[in-house]
Amino acid sequence: MEEYRVLLQIILLIICLFLLYLLVKYIRSIMIKNRLSDYSINLGDDNLEYKSFYKIILVVGNFLDSLVIFNGLARTYKKFINDDSKLRREIDFISLKFVFGILMILLYLFLVILYNDEILLYLVLICFVLGFLLPDFYWVFKDNHHKSIGNQDILKAVIIMENSYKVNRSTEQAVNDVINRTDGNLRLEFKKVLADMRIGLDVSDAFYRLYYRTRLEPVRRIANSFKIIDVSGISAALVFEEIEKYLIMDERFEQEMNVYYSVNKIAHLVFLLLPLIFIVSILLFNKRYIDVLLSEIGVFLILILGIIYLLYMLFLRRIIGGSVNDKKE
Repeated sequence: MEEYRVLLQIILLIICLFLLYLLVKYIRSIMIKNRLSDYSINLGDDNLEYKSFYKIILVVGNFLDSLVIFNGLARTYKKFINDDSKLRREIDFISLKFVFGILMILLYLFLVILYNDEILLYLVLICFVLGFLLPDFYWVFKDNHHKSIGNQDILKAVIIMENSYKVNRSTEQAVNDVINRTDGNLRLEFKKVLADMRIGLDVSDAFYRLYYRTRLEPVRRIANSFKIIDVSGISAALVFEEIEKYLIMDERFEQEMNVYYSVNKIAHLVFLLLPLIFIVSILLFNKRYIDVLLSEIGVFLILILGIIYLLYMLFLRRIIGGSVNDKKE
């Protein structure tokens, strides 16, 4: 193994330099795209990222797709494909997982050569499995992070629809305006609303389905408003203007309450840490207390202090922390 050590170090160095070159090209392509995005049309899949870093993913994906055996696993990643996703094919997710697995193996081999250690087959397998599973944590986190929309997103949609109604556009056109002028999960949710409307559902029913998916009270208010519009014939622009005022007032109230609860949380944390800081400072500047704690009676003292501190925590939670928990209720 010793005679091949220098050769393997050179090979790994070349691989690392190649990966660094791809990373630099990827960052440069992102900078160029961001600089030109305001002056160019959206090219969709034909973007600079695919021409640089993602080219390897596409090549590996084509090879895995030809093997067929990974197609079943690839279909489980269909839920992660959306308008914001850089990976447009299901097999590309498997391709990226394989690339990460290989990178973890290369990192392990680099460390083995660096410390002149022995290559263990089970560690190679563990590194590949860890690299193979690592992207899943990111995709699940990203999916959960963008899974739901909030009241601010609904406010943005209401403002867009209100402006559309003021220029005498239809409800379908107003929903389409929201889709064209927003991104992320809000855009996806309104695409579902538009699809429900086009298959024959009433507008209020389509928004009720949006409410059942998001459980946001403003969405239910919008759905009820469409029923009122259908029955009374009142102007949709006026109704959405009132909804906008309600959402703005609700957002201001939410911001004020967030400031109040943030102060309570800080006070709770400060009062919680004060006894610990006091005890630690005493122990640091007086060795006799440390000797007492290390003696036979020290165990009972630690137990008594722990019980007192636990009761103190419960007291703080009751007095200060209770108001913080009331926010959720």
